[in-house]
Amino acid sequence: MRVKTIIKRILIGIAIFVIAMWVIGFILIKTGYEPPAKPDPVAEQSETANKSVQAPEPEPQAPQPVEPQAVQPVVVEPQQQASQTQPENLLMKAKIQEAPVANGFGEKIGTRAYITIPQEVLLEVVTFEDCGEFYRSFQGKNYNWVSIVCPEGTGLVFPGAGPLASYGKLDRDGRLTEDIHWTITYDESTGAFKEFERDTRFLPKGR
Repeated sequence: MRVKTIIKRILIGIAIFVIAMWVIGFILIKTGYEPPAKPDPVAEQSETANKSVQAPEPEPQAPQPVEPQAVQPVVVEPQQQASQTQPENLLMKAKIQEAPVANGFGEKIGTRAYITIPQEVLLEVVTFEDCGEFYRSFQGKNYNWVSIVCPEGTGLVFPGAGPLASYGKLDRDGRLTEDIHWTITYDESTGAFKEFERDTRFLPKGR
């Protein structure tokens, strides 16, 4: 009789426990409770590996100072320096003029050209290179002669506007008289005149 009572109580306790669990489960379903998901060990290992191999972010570098560029000096070639310091050609600054050439009957038979500069300038300032540049300015023109006339009564004459020029006394038409002091000729290779003949009695300064 005692054993049956014990068994009966055990069965009643089990029934009460089952009913209680059922009620608790029903309440949890009604309230929307979900049990927490178990952590995935594979995912945790993968995340840990990614964190371990991820490179550290580089530290920001301070801006480097910009060095000023050196200014390159302008190198002037010797030829350029010579052109900057070369004095101007006074023969080219003088205004060239033309005049008719007439025969004994007063009839025009040609044209002459001339410029006027002081004798001191012609003898002491003008160079053979200046004479070459002046000659090229009228080279090939149909002049009977070209004269560099000095008010002192002397001058340099290019007969036929050609590459030969003589210095001496001039007449009123800019032609040479019998007194020829020296003669120069044009050198095609240098573009300047050079001495051709000279009367040693008349030595112009610097020649």
